[in-house]
Amino acid sequence: MANFVYDFSCAMVLFLIFLNGFKDEYDYTQKVFNSFVIIVQVFLLLDGFAWLCEIKYTPVTCFIETILMSLIFLFQGLQGLFWLLYEECYLNKKNTISKPYLIIASCQILASCVLVIANLFTDCLFYINVEEGYVRGSLYAVNYIFYGIYFVAAIILGIKIFITKKEKDTRKACTINLLGVFIVLICFILQLLFLGVNLVSPALSIVILMLYLSIQKVKLEENRIRHIKNLEARTFGNFDILYRGQSIKFKRSKSKELLAYLIDRKGVSVNLNELYLVLWEKDYVDESTKSQLRNIISDIRQTFANLNIDGFFVKDFNSCRINPEFISCDYFDLLENLDTTRYTGEYMNQYSWAESTAGYLERLAEKDK
Repeated sequence: MANFVYDFSCAMVLFLIFLNGFKDEYDYTQKVFNSFVIIVQVFLLLDGFAWLCEIKYTPVTCFIETILMSLIFLFQGLQGLFWLLYEECYLNKKNTISKPYLIIASCQILASCVLVIANLFTDCLFYINVEEGYVRGSLYAVNYIFYGIYFVAAIILGIKIFITKKEKDTRKACTINLLGVFIVLICFILQLLFLGVNLVSPALSIVILMLYLSIQKVKLEENRIRHIKNLEARTFGNFDILYRGQSIKFKRSKSKELLAYLIDRKGVSVNLNELYLVLWEKDYVDESTKSQLRNIISDIRQTFANLNIDGFFVKDFNSCRINPEFISCDYFDLLENLDTTRYTGEYMNQYSWAESTAGYLERLAEKDK
């Protein structure tokens, strides 16, 4: 039962990773990675249910575990294929897998299929009965030998990419990937030697989490670089926010004011109660005001989604903020460089709440004279 709970918990963790990756799907790399996560999830669930059958062997549980174990051997081959494909499409920046690695992965899958089919007639891979339980067959190790060849191929490919690619981010991703391959390989060897020790499930979950965070960090940086060249805020004079030189149009007038206030706060999270006070100058909040704020936030999100702007506007629980790194802004530049030469003496003129910041900028400008 403990192994079932462990495998099931690991599969649920991977399911959350898959959902988040699917929601923020960027390109072919993410699609391959999401497919890889699905394969591993199915593998873990099959593995967990197989462990569950071992609590009490009966003719029914023996039959069920036989089916589950046969599927597990097949899914091991698919894991190998998608891991190599992940290395090629992400680390090596290709949309296809090289022929030698495709042959290796195909041989692993083919060997598993042949052994599983042969096992139906000869018990060469494993057999399960009520008296003896799960017993390894004479060719049990053959499948793991092929699986080991895939691991070696994954290590060779990872090292090759690490040597040939000079980009710092790619080399870092290669290092994380190689570490992951070694972790899973060691756990498979230990589980092969000591039947009953479930090490593969946590290893796969940890490694996939490592790979996912590596992908997300790179994608987030790509988004930041892409948006910082296109997204601009002008605060001196009347406030405006532009994308690729064009003013962004919102459906609701207060949507721009909310963004202006968040930019004035320089990325600090602002509580919703504070936004009620700023936007409507109300000390109390009624249902109508709450509904208006929800609609404003929805308007901002939808507008940015239509422009494919990700990561700039952030809605947390009971608060909102912006990511300053995703936008170029004259106000931020002034604070960073303490250069007031571009300051016109006006700051977000259309908003009364901006007067305090305008006064601060006036004092900075006076010091520079």
